[in-house]
Amino acid sequence: MILIASGWHGVLKVGEEFKKEIEDKEIELKVVLTGRMAKEYQNLTKQGKKVNALIHTTC
Repeated sequence: MILIASGWHGVLKVGEEFKKEIEDKEIELKVVLTGRMAKEYQNLTKQGKKVNALIHTTC
């Protein structure tokens, strides 16, 4: 699972090519606002998922 924080206002956009590559590898991808990142990470790990997080914080 890859969890991406897209900034406080969602400015960071995840490209379609990247999404397709991740999908082709059968990896789950979730994009959330940075303010929701910690809560989302906690929820996913409580479900037993292994989560890699990429956090964009400057916007």
